[in-house]
Amino acid sequence: MSDYREVVLRREPGPMARSFAALILRLALGVPLLLHGYAKYQDMAPPSPTAIAQADSSASGGEAVAPLTTPQPEPEAATPKAKYPDGLVGMFANNRFKNSILSPSLVTLFAQLLPYAEMGLGLLLILGLFTYFVSLLSGLLLILLLFGQVVLSLDDPAMIEKYRGMYLYILVNVGVVWLAPITSNYLSLDGLLFGWFWKPKVEGEFSES
Repeated sequence: MSDYREVVLRREPGPMARSFAALILRLALGVPLLLHGYAKYQDMAPPSPTAIAQADSSASGGEAVAPLTTPQPEPEAATPKAKYPDGLVGMFANNRFKNSILSPSLVTLFAQLLPYAEMGLGLLLILGLFTYFVSLLSGLLLILLLFGQVVLSLDDPAMIEKYRGMYLYILVNVGVVWLAPITSNYLSLDGLLFGWFWKPKVEGEFSES
């Protein structure tokens, strides 16, 4: 009786192809996190002394002598836009969970830490350092941001479209987690520092036992 054995050959992307895919996904997630965090950090910075002096001078009318012309009505001062984190905290001021898990003090603490978390995680993703653990933390951060947007959408249906976009970032983060191991992430600082311990191995020949 003949014994037939079927061998299925499957071609998978090599280590460098997977590493290029990991690099693209890391940049697609890390760059937005870094830029959003830096923008929030800039809004948190207090105004410079020069800007304060100019604002005080405008409010008091300044010391310069007014020209002998017909006085013109002063333009109404534009209402200053709420700076971060006041704008974010204000969005959650009347949420339905304000007396429990989303109290104003907790929202304020999260808003103050968010820029540093976004900048740190974004930079580490771009560099590819400790990619696996960083991608887990970034995934947790995205889930927290998604939770906040869902809470806001309960009272404002317009927020539904915004939080749906978070799913795209979460899917990209899942891809980064999937390709985070060194054997799929050589184009990173992890690969540069630790890749020598996981060099790609040449597959052996099939042998019938």
